[in-house]
Formats: sequence, C-alpha cells, structure tokens
Amino acid sequence: MGFARPGRVVAVLQWFLAVVMPFFSVFGRMLFTGELGWLGLFGIVFSPATAILLLVPPILTRFDREATRRRSVRIAYVWGTVGIWVALFAIALTAPDSGDVRSYLAPLQMLTGIGPDATMAVTIGLGAVAASGWLLAVGVAIAGIVQSRRATAVGDFPAQRTS
Repeated sequence: MGFARPGRVVAVLQWFLAVVMPFFSVFGRMLFTGELGWLGLFGIVFSPATAILLLVPPILTRFDREATRRRSVRIAYVWGTVGIWVALFAIALTAPDSGDVRSYLAPLQMLTGIGPDATMAVTIGLGAVAASGWLLAVGVAIAGIVQSRRATAVGDFPAQRTS
C-alpha cells in the first residue's frame, strides 16, 4: 500500500471536510435553490452524528506510524475519502425535499427537469457511494495500522534502516 502525492492534501482536508460536508450535503442546496423543507430538520438531527462517523477514518490514520511519519495517507485511502466528499457534495444537488405545503425541487430537478423518483434513485446511489468510500477508508486505515505495526515488530520499518 503506497502513498499518494495528494495524500498530504487529504491528510489536512480530512479533518475540516469531515465536519463541513455532512452539513453542506443538507444545507448546501440552499445555495442553489434557496428552499429548504423538512430536510433541514433531518440535517440538524443527523449531521452531527454523520460528522462523528466521518472523523473515524482520520482518527484511525493517526495510529498508522508510517503515514504519521510521512504526514500523508495511503492511495486507497485518498480514493475512499475523495469518493465520500464528492458523493456528499452531489447529494446536496440531488436530495429531494418537501415541506408542509408543497415539495421543494432539488437543484438537479430544476436544471434537468427529471422527476422526483429519478432524483431519489440518484440520491440513494450517491449515499451508497459515500458509504462504500467510508468503508474503504476505514479498511485501508486499519490495514495501514496493521502493516506499520508488523514492520515495526520485524524491524523493517523504513525509518529504522541504516542502509
């Protein structure tokens, strides 16, 4: 498991975006449509829990000795976290919403004219992408911890080599 060049950028942004993106995925639609119904209540209730879940992979990467030493993250971890961020941004554009009086159009519906069922299908797919990215990031972080601990136990840690 190698390290990526954009790994340093991800290592820094992962802390900020883990907190911001859950709120943006709900409230960011206001930047595009200006309307927010019951989705706002959903966001207030569940965005803090989602932010805590998104902080699990960055916390796990702190236990990866090699990643901490390089101040970077592994390539597969970059793919997982970027997948999460892109999916949460896209959810802000696709999530359908409704109010007490009427339904509010998602920005994707306003731009393309597709129906609410198609918008819901896209949102569910993006949620699956975000969940898959989270599982990938957690798995790679745990694998990195195991690999760095084994390298330390065997004495094959790059920082300990003399040649």
